Amino acid sequence: MKTQKYPFTPAGVDEKVNDLYAQSSSTIEAEAVAVSSNFFGWTSDNFDLTSDQINYMESLGPAFATENGDDLAFAFRNRLGVTMTKGDVSIRTSKFIRKEKKVSTVSEPTQEEVISGEISYFVS
Repeated sequence: MKTQKYPFTPAGVDEKVNDLYAQSSSTIEAEAVAVSSNFFGWTSDNFDLTSDQINYMESLGPAFATENGDDLAFAFRNRLGVTMTKGDVSIRTSKFIRKEKKVSTVSEPTQEEVISGEISYFVS
């Protein structure tokens, strides 16, 4: 995988995901392991973040990191959509991150699972 940092914008997230999904399955698996084992480090390594953004992210705590790392690893392994929408923090009373998961799994005996959907992040 490239060692480039992407802008922390909706377009930057799209570019990161598109570049990742163009890689081999072993590269995607390595990225899934990296994000699930160290979400904060993976995010800092892959996106251009200010020190304020890093501090805010880390202030969300280990449960936030574990949940989001596991969700992104699942998305990567199954090549699901991952999007980010940024809102205007000036119209909010506080900064927040909201995540919506829309995932469908179809399982049948003797058939391979069919997994589809996306994870959408809304950042104010």
